Amino acid sequence: MKLFVALVFCFLALFGVAALPLPAKSSDHVEIRHEKAQTIMHGKEQLKNIKNAAADSHFLNEQSVRVANFPENPENHAILVEVFKNNFMPLIENIRQNLVAIRDGKLLVEKVNAGADCMGKASASVDPSTKLASFGPKFHSKTKTKEERAGIFIHEKSHAFANTKDYFAKSDGRPLGASERKHVANICGYADKDIALLSSYSSVWNADSYKKLAELAVRQYKANHGHPPAKK
Repeated sequence: MKLFVALVFCFLALFGVAALPLPAKSSDHVEIRHEKAQTIMHGKEQLKNIKNAAADSHFLNEQSVRVANFPENPENHAILVEVFKNNFMPLIENIRQNLVAIRDGKLLVEKVNAGADCMGKASASVDPSTKLASFGPKFHSKTKTKEERAGIFIHEKSHAFANTKDYFAKSDGRPLGASERKHVANICGYADKDIALLSSYSSVWNADSYKKLAELAVRQYKANHGHPPAKK
């Protein structure tokens, strides 16, 4: 039976067909530090938000990997151009490596709810050197959808495991410098218009590019397969 399953996966890979992904366990992708103490302090609901986002983000990342692995597919190519612009092909290996690093990395959650005084406008933050992440009230807001939380998770994992930055584009596609960013009115927005203006190179190293890629890739998956598999 195992040999049969292996042959099926080899066949699918050979012909560029994406096998249905297995549901992810949140414990594979996130570790809550001092989980019992944080549960007592913040309640189960906020821990659940983070664990669900970890599992959901893994599924989204799997779809991104699928798209990047077969850029010659017209649908995949259109998605990659939308995120990484027309000159993405010389950088496709960087994109793939970043996606695998994001997918396989495991965030360590130091603070389930760090409080608005610590987080400011941000929903979450991470220290790339330690992989320690903190989540704030905006992440747990009842107005946030599960897709938005998963996108935030991808954004922070891209900082932690792919060494991405937060770029804000000039009109000619060059990223803003640190001093210029201070004058951006909505510095926490990471608006799609900024992604659209970035060059291919800057897009590859921009954190929200991987969030955008995941959104487009899972939209394509749902159009072809329906809803994703349930989490464990």
